[in-house]
Amino acid sequence: MKAVKSKKKVVGSKKKDVVSKEKIVRTNEELEREVEAGAEKIVLVGRLAQQMNIAFKIKKYGWAVVVAFIATTVLVPGVGLPLSASIVAAITAIGASLFKEILSGYEIEEYFNSPMKLILKKKAGKEEIIFVDGPDEPGKVRPSVALAEIVGSKPLSRNNVTKKLWEYIKENDLQDPKNSEIIIADDKLLPIFGGKKKVTMFKMTLLVQDHLE
Repeated sequence: MKAVKSKKKVVGSKKKDVVSKEKIVRTNEELEREVEAGAEKIVLVGRLAQQMNIAFKIKKYGWAVVVAFIATTVLVPGVGLPLSASIVAAITAIGASLFKEILSGYEIEEYFNSPMKLILKKKAGKEEIIFVDGPDEPGKVRPSVALAEIVGSKPLSRNNVTKKLWEYIKENDLQDPKNSEIIIADDKLLPIFGGKKKVTMFKMTLLVQDHLE
């Protein structure tokens, strides 16, 4: 009688291999080495992850965050005090030069509260925007080559740029049917939106400004 070997199914081994390939950073020194090496992705854990997450929030919202935390400390001491202490810890624990370098070269990909884990990814280089040739006219702006595909290549007032852009969006039905404040990018809008497939109306206004000169 031929013996049959049993096949054991290993569950979760693939996931383990993926996790083990991540470079885990726990100290400022390790973080500095990864930045200097130009790592595309950095995974922070523990207190350092919490500190850097707060640091990015301070950069994004400025002193409004600090003021809010101080106000919370006065109103709800049990909640506000630990948060304010965390801000102080974040600023003092991270060296000024490293802090600046991280904030300028990286952005948050994902943050987990439990267990604390922060994944940073290197910012993509900003593409050069080329503008159409033509004489400058008082009170008018020149669109970029990409924007000219939608609004035309002649100098226009900012109001007319906005008007033509919205005409294009409505003609091509590019508003999200579930939320009209979301604009869906087609092939012409994609380079203007920086490669994003969907943006809010407010974000679109900011992105379009980069394509006017």
